[in-house]
Amino acid sequence: MRAFKVPRGSVGRAQLRPGAVQSDNVKDGSLLTRDFNPSDLPKGPKGDPGATNVVIRASTGLATPPGQIGSTIATCQGDERATGGSGSFAGDPDANDRIVISRPSSRQDAGGGTPIRWEVAIVNGNPAGPRTPTAYVVCVALSERGRTGQPIGQSSRR
Repeated sequence: MRAFKVPRGSVGRAQLRPGAVQSDNVKDGSLLTRDFNPSDLPKGPKGDPGATNVVIRASTGLATPPGQIGSTIATCQGDERATGGSGSFAGDPDANDRIVISRPSSRQDAGGGTPIRWEVAIVNGNPAGPRTPTAYVVCVALSERGRTGQPIGQSSRR
């Protein structure tokens, strides 16, 4: 049998007989998702649902004189977890206000842990008088399946 060179792109689906290309002819790892019919691809296991309840909780601190730092902490409730947060002074912002701390915290503040609150410290840049700092925390609650890995009503113990 004599070998000959076929120009790139000159052989396609129309030129190939059914079954002409076998597994041995395909280089491992060369096929992409787009090379398959979506119904031919295996489906992976269904993942746990994500957050089912997202709320913003707020907490105010003490009135803070001009030029001083006011601080407060907003805390999630129950099984909620903090996913973000920030802070501000009540009322209109002032161009001279500065947030000096805006961070998540947990029950083990120094040792990490799951964040359940948001701490803020803000400089009152308004010379007009005292203002009240407010911390905001974005909290999420997982569904029952998300917490235990089991559908609601099924025990995780066997």
